Amino acid sequence: MSGDLGPANPTDLRLFKTDLALAADDTLVAVFRRGTAGTPSRMSVLLAFADGPGVYVPFDAGNSAGDGWTEVRFPLAAHAGRTVEEIGLR
Repeated sequence: MSGDLGPANPTDLRLFKTDLALAADDTLVAVFRRGTAGTPSRMSVLLAFADGPGVYVPFDAGNSAGDGWTEVRFPLAAHAGRTVEEIGLR
């Protein structure tokens, strides 16, 4: 990664191509580390669905919970029956 990166110029990283059918009880889990409790992650996990390719649905990771690793969970019931085509980060 290089260039003018930051909150005013967000960058999408396309990480995985997939074919993952979602059920009502599925949950997206992400883990990140910022080093200081309450620090904004400034990160979103992105999902693109087969019925809207190239359109990313962001899930905001929020603030760090402590000075170590923070786990965030996003219920995916609202997307049940859809197929995840791509996973990325912003």
